[in-house]
Amino acid sequence: MQSPTVSPKRNRRYATRKLDVIQGAARVFARLGYHGSSLNDVANELGMTPAALYYYVRSKDELLLEANIYAAGKIKKAFLEICEDTDSSALRKIITYFRFYAECMTDDFGRCLALTTPNDLPSPLREKSLEQRRELTDMVRRLIREGIAEGSIQSCDDRLLAFTLYAAANTLARWYASDGPQTAGELMDAMLMMLVNGLIHPPLPDGFPR
Repeated sequence: MQSPTVSPKRNRRYATRKLDVIQGAARVFARLGYHGSSLNDVANELGMTPAALYYYVRSKDELLLEANIYAAGKIKKAFLEICEDTDSSALRKIITYFRFYAECMTDDFGRCLALTTPNDLPSPLREKSLEQRRELTDMVRRLIREGIAEGSIQSCDDRLLAFTLYAAANTLARWYASDGPQTAGELMDAMLMMLVNGLIHPPLPDGFPR
C-alpha cells in the first residue's frame, strides 16, 4: 500500500510551527535558565500542552540544540555575506560582523545562545553544540589572521582576540535594555572602538608597567 503523501503546504506549516516552538523555548531558556526551566514552562509560554511539544521535538535537550543551531546558522550566513565585500579590509569586516552579532544577542535565539553553554547538554548533543560554537570562533580567527597579513590589524594572538570580541558581545544578552538610549549595534561599536583605539593616550610603548 502506498504511503499517503504530505502536501508542501502542510510541510511549510509544520516547519513554521516548529520554529515557533523552538523560539518559544529559546525565550524561556534565556529568561529562566536552561536548568531552571522545564518543558511545562515552554508549553505554557506557547499555550500548548507538554504532550503537544513532542510532535515537534523529543526532549528539552533537543530544543536547546535546535535553538542554538538556528542562531549559529543565522550568524554564519551573515558572516559569509559580509566577507563577500572584497572592497573592505578584514578589520572593517570584523567591525561589521560584530555589530550584527551584537544585535543578534538581543533577540530570543541570540540570548539563548549567549546564556547557555554546550555543557548544559548531554553527549553527543554537546559535541554538536560545541562544533557550532567552534565554527563561529574559527571564522573570526581566520578573518583576524587575514587582517594581520594585510596590515589592517596588528600582530596578535588571533584566538585571544576572537574570544575577547565574542565575550564582549555576549555580555549584551545579560544587560542590554531595548528601551535604552543606544541600540545593541551602537554599544558594540563603542566597545570595539575601545579595543581598536585602546584606553590610554598616548599608548604605552612597552605594555603595562610591571
